[in-house]
Amino acid sequence: MAWDSSRVVARGSSSVMAWGSSSVMAWDSSRVEARDSSSVEARGSSRVEAWDSSSVEARGSSRVMAWDSSRVVARGSSSVMAWGSSSVVARDSSRVEAWGSSSVEARGSSRVEAWDSSSVEARGSSSVEARDSSRVEAGSHVAVMLHSGAAKIAGGVIIDHTVVRDFDAAQWCAYHGVKVVDGIATVYKAVDYKWTTSRGTSYAPGSLPEAADWRGDRECGGGLHFSPTPSEARECHLDATRFVAVGVRLDEMQPIPGGTAKCKARRVVVACREVTIDRTEVAS
Repeated sequence: MAWDSSRVVARGSSSVMAWGSSSVMAWDSSRVEARDSSSVEARGSSRVEAWDSSSVEARGSSRVMAWDSSRVVARGSSSVMAWGSSSVVARDSSRVEAWGSSSVEARGSSRVEAWDSSSVEARGSSSVEARDSSRVEAGSHVAVMLHSGAAKIAGGVIIDHTVVRDFDAAQWCAYHGVKVVDGIATVYKAVDYKWTTSRGTSYAPGSLPEAADWRGDRECGGGLHFSPTPSEARECHLDATRFVAVGVRLDEMQPIPGGTAKCKARRVVVACREVTIDRTEVAS
């Protein structure tokens, strides 16, 4: 643990915390926290948190969180979260989340998620998710996922996700890969060991629950709620111990836009059956 203007070189599986204007070089599986105007070079599977105007070079499968005007060079399969006016150069298969007015240069097969007024320059086979008023300059083969009408995109292959909020049930199912056969969609519910949730409706195997409060709008409430996959259903019920698959009619189903993917339906028409989180049916 180094304070003030200390300089640290750490090797092996060392752990370093550096404050002031410290300079740190950490190898292998080191863990580093650098503050103020520290300079950090982390290799291997290091984990780095850098504040203020720190400079970080991360390699391997490092994980970096950068604040304020930090500068990060990420290589290998590094993961970087950048705030403030941080600058990130991401190479290889690095993953970056940029907030504030951060600047990101993405190359190789890097993946960038840009928020606020971040600026991203993406090349190679990188992919970018553009949100808020972010600005993206992309090469010819960069996939740009557009999530905001305020984002400014130049180049790339744009996949417009801004229309998702207006999807009908059939479009929602196609977007999320939900299987539909003869107008019946297979969706999923996360439940507790009693086959229910805090709402009280039972989804026990073989049952056909129906919503007494059905409301055909696109808001939460007023129906039975489901997700495209068991894992997404668990995001709505973190204490779930079981999962069920059900069949609902497309014409009795409404997507609920925003946040975790989910929909609601008036009733279940193909009885509940237990499945694992990877959608494998559990033998009764």
